[in-house]
Amino acid sequence: MGCQRLRIDVVFNPEVLTKAMDTTDGGEYKRTICHLALSGVGRKYGMDSLDLDNFVTPKMRYKGEEEKEEEEEEEEVTEL
Repeated sequence: MGCQRLRIDVVFNPEVLTKAMDTTDGGEYKRTICHLALSGVGRKYGMDSLDLDNFVTPKMRYKGEEEKEEEEEEEEVTEL
């Protein structure tokens, strides 16, 4: 019988994600933010049994496009 697995999707700020993909620190930053995210999810949903040492991240790139916020045009105010 196999072990039970759970998939958790987490969204990171693009700047944090870019820094996490930089491997000059041996992946320590990536591991740290993954541990932080998993411990937060575990605490929020009462999952004490999350294995923080054996998590797996998918080997894929983000496929979406970065969205830019549209600037609101200032309304013209005319005095009557």
